[in-house]
Amino acid sequence: MQGAGGEIAFSKWANVYPDMKDSPDKFDVVWNHEDRVDVKTTHHEHGHLEVSTNKKQGDVDIYALVIGEFPSFRVAGYMPANILMADEYLYTHERTGSTVWRVPQEDLQ
Repeated sequence: MQGAGGEIAFSKWANVYPDMKDSPDKFDVVWNHEDRVDVKTTHHEHGHLEVSTNKKQGDVDIYALVIGEFPSFRVAGYMPANILMADEYLYTHERTGSTVWRVPQEDLQ
C-alpha cells in the first residue's frame, strides 16, 4: 500500500496517470510522454533515494523519491538514472553488506 500510495502521489504531482496494471514493470509512471519513472517510497522523513545495483542503465530514465505514510505523501525529488548510477553514489549498508546507489534528498532535483 505504501508503494502504490507513493506512485499515486508522484503521478498527481507530475500531472500524469499512474500505470495501474497488475503485472510488474521496470518503471511505474511515464512522465512527459517519454520518461520512464521508477518511484521509490519511504516513511523516513530524512530518507534517501536508494536504487538496487541490480538495476540496469536504460531500464528507467528517472528515479523519484516520495516520503510519507498512507494517505499523506510528499515528493522529495528525482534524479535522472544516468546521473544516479555513478560511483559517487555507491553505498554499502553496514548491517547487510548490500550495495545500492544512494542519493541524499539535497542532491535531488
